[in-house]
Amino acid sequence: ETTDPLTVGSLLPPHHCRTLELGPLSLRALRRLLTPIVTTISRPALRRIHEISGGNPLFAIELARGMQDDGHYRSPRAMPLPESLHGAIARHLGSVPDELGPLLNAVSAVGRSSVRELEDIHPSLDVRGLLATAVASRILIVADDLEVRFAHPLLGSAVYTRMTPLERRSLHAELARRAADPDVHAHHVALSTDEPDEAAAQMLEDAARRAGRSGALDLAAEMAAHSLRLTPAGDPDAGLRRALLETERLAAAGEVGGALALADKLVATLPPGPRRAEALIRRAELEDDDLDKGESLLVQALEDAAGDALLSARVLDMLGWLRGVFRGDLRGGIESAREALAVGDSVGDPSFRMSVAAGLSNMEALAGNPRLDLIRSAVAIEDEIGRPPLWAGPRVLLAEQLLWAGDLAASRALFESAHEQAVRSGNGRWISYGLYDLASLECAAGNLATADKCVRDAMQAALDSGDTHVEVWILHRLALVASWLGRASEARAAARHRLEIASRRGDRPGIARSRWTLGFLALSEGNSEAAAAELVAAAELLEEMGFANSGSIPALPDAIEALAITGDAARASEFLQRLEAQAGALDSPWTCAVLDRTRGIVMLAEGAADAAAPALEAAVGAFDRSGHRPDAARAVLALGRALLRAGRRSRAAEVFADARSRFAEMGAALWEARAAAELERAAPGRTAGTLTPAERRLAALVARGMRNREISQSLFMSVATVEAHLTRIYRKLQIRSRSELARLVADGTVEVSEEVHA
Repeated sequence: ETTDPLTVGSLLPPHHCRTLELGPLSLRALRRLLTPIVTTISRPALRRIHEISGGNPLFAIELARGMQDDGHYRSPRAMPLPESLHGAIARHLGSVPDELGPLLNAVSAVGRSSVRELEDIHPSLDVRGLLATAVASRILIVADDLEVRFAHPLLGSAVYTRMTPLERRSLHAELARRAADPDVHAHHVALSTDEPDEAAAQMLEDAARRAGRSGALDLAAEMAAHSLRLTPAGDPDAGLRRALLETERLAAAGEVGGALALADKLVATLPPGPRRAEALIRRAELEDDDLDKGESLLVQALEDAAGDALLSARVLDMLGWLRGVFRGDLRGGIESAREALAVGDSVGDPSFRMSVAAGLSNMEALAGNPRLDLIRSAVAIEDEIGRPPLWAGPRVLLAEQLLWAGDLAASRALFESAHEQAVRSGNGRWISYGLYDLASLECAAGNLATADKCVRDAMQAALDSGDTHVEVWILHRLALVASWLGRASEARAAARHRLEIASRRGDRPGIARSRWTLGFLALSEGNSEAAAAELVAAAELLEEMGFANSGSIPALPDAIEALAITGDAARASEFLQRLEAQAGALDSPWTCAVLDRTRGIVMLAEGAADAAAPALEAAVGAFDRSGHRPDAARAVLALGRALLRAGRRSRAAEVFADARSRFAEMGAALWEARAAAELERAAPGRTAGTLTPAERRLAALVARGMRNREISQSLFMSVATVEAHLTRIYRKLQIRSRSELARLVADGTVEVSEEVHA
């Protein structure tokens, strides 16, 4: 097999290095590698670096260091090589015989090709003889199936970039004449044509649409840009259509910042009227972080669309969503969406009908009036025409509604399927949204370490795409996950930052979410007064906006708990009546379970501890059955308080130990500390040296000599959770090492789980 001419072993004298063969890095691993080098990098740029470097980490780092300041590559082949790589490659190419030039140029322009294809391109050359020379020179590789490729992608990039622009255009023109495949033909036409040409522009538009449907979003954006470039100035309708296509494909490919810039430029060049309305709608679809600007653009679009019923309805659909979901005027948003839906039912445009039905369904669900008929009809349309490229899509919105209702299994199936589709397609918008949604799901299920990873990956994906809109949303989820994991400073900083942004841009639901998160953090820390202040404010704002689904923003049940703990039973009872009304309208598993928990907490605050216990036990059972581990653990903690208040100290201690174990297994540090404090109150001294059931199981495995990763796999918990357990075990037993723990288990000083130790 031919060796890579750019390896260290090829560049140093024999016997001066030892080689360990590693495979190429994956795209995801490459992104992690480049984190110290580039703060953000678009997915198209990352894929290009991955392609040219061949997954080689050292080459990838050098290519990233040579990036332009904006981190974006718009050229499909040309990428300037940094001096660190350029010198070695130039020396290697400089030793190549001149007669190989035409052959190497052809391979660099075509990509992977075949011997027969190269013979067709250069019928006058001795292609097979030249290939033998190129292989001997370690420039090209000819595989067993006669596929021809460069020995390393960097060589191909260098050969392509050293051609003059005229040489490249001439070569691509010749390749276009010989290409039978329509997409290959269009590609070479794009790279060989300078003057406006409607036939070529239409060919490239068609190619861009095909590439988009097949998931080749980078190529689709490139073809759309060429299509627009070649559109004659006298055809404004075609120019608008192709500009909108380029903007859409660019955003989908992961260049949201670039797409926004193109959309703003397009809007600025169009006179008032329907064409500008179309451009304004596309601009609004990209949803940057400036709500004022977005709303003003849509109002302008509504004026421009006057007289066109469908165009006006499309604007109303987007205005309704912006005002309802982002501004907090839920009633006004629903009214606009209903008006738009009436048009959608009459005009027969499936894409529009899908959008407005999905949006209206979500707003109705937020208002406490779920319309599953609407969202399911939108999902059926998505099945027919495909997922919309610039928003999450009806199936994802259905998954959100199922998550709010407490159906974790059904929402997980939809979220995971949608995210797999996003990864396969490379759609940058879908990827950011999908990771955010998965973080929400994993947080609700108590898989906090997984949620933490999802939310951080989501933030990186949004930053890389220049997608400030999604970035702001992710801040909320980042704060919530950090709160659960006990990273209070990080959680408070993220929540306050989110609150500042929401306040500045008039995002009232964002204000409610941020204040709920701050209140939840205070509740987690045991600061019930601060928690009540934030949570009551959030609950009142949600009531004012018409939000009546606590599954989406659970400020109301948390406010009830905080008020009850502070002793304000009257206010807690008043808020409980609101929650009862919500639960009656929604009839969802999660709302019914959280109603039982809050009822029990209010009863406890009113002094009815015996009556509180059955309600709290019902909540524990319901949450356990649905897989809501954090909510179940909180209900267990409240049950322990009720039992302790009722004088059942021994049973309360068992329940507090259970709550503590549950929180510990999830890594919910602040709540675990609260449960430990309650356990100490119920059974003084118990927390000092007695291990919980989970800790006994873990201690048994340590005594067997298992390492942390092996233990995590055996007990189905994360390595971080294993480490947290060990820290608590060492503290309780006043030891410092695994060997000490193993000795205590061996001599019987520490009791371990029989089922594991056997």
